[in-house]
Amino acid sequence: MLETLDTIPWQLLQQARGDASEVPGWIKDLTSENKEVRKQAYLHLGSSIYDQGTVYSSTAYVVPFLCELLENPQVLHKVWILQLLVRIAHGSSYLDVHYRMTDKRHPADFQQKLQEELRWVRAAQSAVSAGYPTYLRLLKSDETRVRAAAVYTLSCCQVHADEVIPALKECLKQDEKQVVRASCIFALGQLMPHIKETYDFFQHLLKKQKKPLLALVACLTYATLAEEDTPRQIVHLLLESFELPPEIKEKFRSLPFTDVNLEATVSQAFRSIGHSIAPLVVPTLIKALPHCDAHSGVVLVDNLLYLVLEGRTISDQTHVDDLSDLQREVLTALVKNKQLWETGNMLLTVGSYFKPAHGLNFSMWSREDVAQFLKGKPLQKLEHIDIPMPAITEAIEQEAPLEELKEELEQKHLDEDWEAPLEKRPEPVGHTNWISKIIRNSLHRLPIPFGNPILPVSNAAQTEDEPALISSSQPEENAS
Repeated sequence: MLETLDTIPWQLLQQARGDASEVPGWIKDLTSENKEVRKQAYLHLGSSIYDQGTVYSSTAYVVPFLCELLENPQVLHKVWILQLLVRIAHGSSYLDVHYRMTDKRHPADFQQKLQEELRWVRAAQSAVSAGYPTYLRLLKSDETRVRAAAVYTLSCCQVHADEVIPALKECLKQDEKQVVRASCIFALGQLMPHIKETYDFFQHLLKKQKKPLLALVACLTYATLAEEDTPRQIVHLLLESFELPPEIKEKFRSLPFTDVNLEATVSQAFRSIGHSIAPLVVPTLIKALPHCDAHSGVVLVDNLLYLVLEGRTISDQTHVDDLSDLQREVLTALVKNKQLWETGNMLLTVGSYFKPAHGLNFSMWSREDVAQFLKGKPLQKLEHIDIPMPAITEAIEQEAPLEELKEELEQKHLDEDWEAPLEKRPEPVGHTNWISKIIRNSLHRLPIPFGNPILPVSNAAQTEDEPALISSSQPEENAS
C-alpha cells in the first residue's frame, strides 16, 4: 500500500499553505495506529489539499492514494476520506470564485493563473471520478455509514454514469437501510440525464415509497431535475414535509448529502422550480425561519429572497411602499428573527439583493439596515455598516461570528444582539462555499425599478387535493 507515494514530486506541487512536501507524510499518518496521529493527519489534509472550497495542484495527485486507503480493510475512518473526496470533486478555483468582475479578469497574467487553477479543478474532478470502482466495491461494506458515503461519492462520477447508475439502482432495491437508499435516490438524480424517462423513473419511485424520508428525497430529486416543469403535486408534497416529526427531520439532516436543515434544503428545491410558485410557498418558508440556525438560515434566506424578489435586486430608487405586501412580509420576518444574523454571512446574503455601496462589487446589509428601510428611510440615506475589506474577507472565508468584527464596527450600529454568544458552524461538506455563490449570483441580478412592485399580492392557483405521499404517521425504521 502507498508504494508509489514517494515517486510524486510533492515539493514542486502546491497546497493551501505552500508547497506539498509534507502531504505524503500526512497520507501515511492516516494508517497510523495512534489515534492522535491520525487526527492530526485528517486536520492537515482537510485544510491543505482542499481549503474553503478551493483545490490546488497537489489535490489530484492525492486522490488515488486516498482510494488505496479505502481499499484497505485495516484503514479506519473511511467515511471521512469519502467526504473529503466529495469536497474535492466539488472544489473550485480561488481566482474564479473571488474575482468575478470583468475588469479584474482581463490582465494576461491573471488569465494565465486562472486557467492554471481551472486545470487543477478539472484534474481533481477527474481523479475523484476515476476512483469509481473503489466506491462501487464499498457498496458491499458491512458499515451502513460507509455504504451511504460511498453512494454519495459515486454521485460525483458523471463521466462513468453508465457503469454507476445500474449499480445504484440495484443498491436502492437491495439495501435495507434508509440512509443508503436515500443516498441512492439523490445520486441517481445527479447522474441520470434530464429526459422524460428519468422523470418517469422518479415519479414511479415516489409512488412506491412508504417511508416519509425516502419520499421526501424522491420529491427533492424530482424537483431539482424537472425545475419549472415540476408537477404541482410535488410542490404540495414538499410543503407537507415541513410538518414531518422532529425525528425524521433529524434523520434527514444526518444524510451524507445534506449540510443544512430540511426547511433550507426544500427552499433550494423551490428555487429550482422558479418564481411562479412564490405566493404558494413563501408563507411556509417565512414560518420556517425561527427554526433555522445561522448556517441553515443563510441558505433559506437567500432562496426566500430570490423567490419573492424574482431574483432581482432592490434599486436605490425603491421605497418600501413600492414593494408588495408579500415582499414586505419577508423583510419584516428577517428583522424579527435575530438568530439568523449570528454570523457575517447573513450580511452578504441579504445585501446581495440591494444595490452595492462604498464602491464595492457587492453589498452588505445588517438587520438594522433592513429595519430602517422598512420604516421608510430612503436607500440613499441609509448608513451601512462599514467593515474594512480584510476583515470582510477573513469573516467570509472562516464564517466568522460578527463578534470578531466588533471592534471594527461603528458603535451606533450595535445593539444587544451583538453581545450574545455565537456558534461557529463547520464548513459544508460536498459543496462550494455558499457565500461565494451568493456573491456570484448578485452580480447578475436586475434592479427592481422604482414604483413597480414585481410580485402582485395574489393566491397561487391550487389543484384539487391530492393524496399525500408523505405521511407523518408512517413508522420510521432505524436509518443508522
